[in-house]
Amino acid sequence: MYVSADKQVAIMQAWASGVKCDFLTTDGSIENKFRRLANVKGWDDKELFQRWEMLFEEDILDPSAPAPILPSESANSVGGDVEDLAEDMRELSVLSQASSYTVVSSASDDVLARVRSLDSEEGSEESESLARVRSLDSEEEEEARSDSVSSSQNGQLVPNNTEEASRQDSLDSNNSVHTCNTADLNNALQSLKLHWGIADNRPALQQEHHELHHPTPPNSNPEWDKLDPHEHFVHDPTAPFLFEFSRVSCCCSWSTSRARGELISLLASEVNFFYPYTGNAMTQWRQICKDVGLAGADDYKSVTQCKKALRTVKVNLFHLIDYKRNPDVGKAPLKTFSSWGKLRQSVRETGRFPKQCAKAGGGFIAPLLKVL
Repeated sequence: MYVSADKQVAIMQAWASGVKCDFLTTDGSIENKFRRLANVKGWDDKELFQRWEMLFEEDILDPSAPAPILPSESANSVGGDVEDLAEDMRELSVLSQASSYTVVSSASDDVLARVRSLDSEEGSEESESLARVRSLDSEEEEEARSDSVSSSQNGQLVPNNTEEASRQDSLDSNNSVHTCNTADLNNALQSLKLHWGIADNRPALQQEHHELHHPTPPNSNPEWDKLDPHEHFVHDPTAPFLFEFSRVSCCCSWSTSRARGELISLLASEVNFFYPYTGNAMTQWRQICKDVGLAGADDYKSVTQCKKALRTVKVNLFHLIDYKRNPDVGKAPLKTFSSWGKLRQSVRETGRFPKQCAKAGGGFIAPLLKVL
């Protein structure tokens, strides 16, 4: 049974319970609304796939349904190749070298065989809303069964055997475990890629994001609280900076130019928050040297010596900010790169660190800024 657009919107509204998502009732494609809802809710990869299959199951899985949504170039070239699927999933994963957030490195059997079900922990409010949507489906099926009664014997109405058999096959199919072939999953992956105007590859929703949250974070930049885009948006000071910024920009529906300005403002405030000028410059220069893993930083005698040592370090400055944001990540050595090529690849994945932000605060991370 093909899921109508109205029902798709109703399902997404049920998923959005407790979160203000005005964009669900405005004009726009269902795929775009789903993309924005996924970003606001912070769904991980597994949950994202499950909900995509529930919302567009016939579009992707039913051969008789319309063509797949947003067909990608890779859909014509995969040919069942699992390696291509793995490559696409790498692009959807956070490639941060400075944290323990997951990088998907290969396709597994679990990815190729997913049960169409929602987590039972979603909450009673969402379950009740979904139940109302399913109730509408049940009423329509009941009408269809009544309409299928097509003949009469001895005054008794007899259902058409062909239509009844077809309906039973459909019910059996809905109760079975669905598996997607590689091409289907690649089409879905291409549809779910979240490109925006600031960096070519922004952080994707990852599976381990919620596992690293701290109920009461010890450090929190107060500039995030001043945004207050929605009463339901709560900043997580331990999550990667770009991940949190993508959430708040989606909630606010910022334009590309507005998002760029807000990015620079927030990022500069992060640098100033973690590396402010407090009056004892030498102590702070030694601290940044220790943060990036320079041995013997406590023995440095001058600011010039610190700056000279820092210029030799190859590090992605977004990783440095994430390193300071998350206490769990901060316990491990910060990831630095052994070559310019590896650093350049990392910068392509996160986007360039704005020059004016590197000079914020006491200017302590400015020597780490590189021209690539």
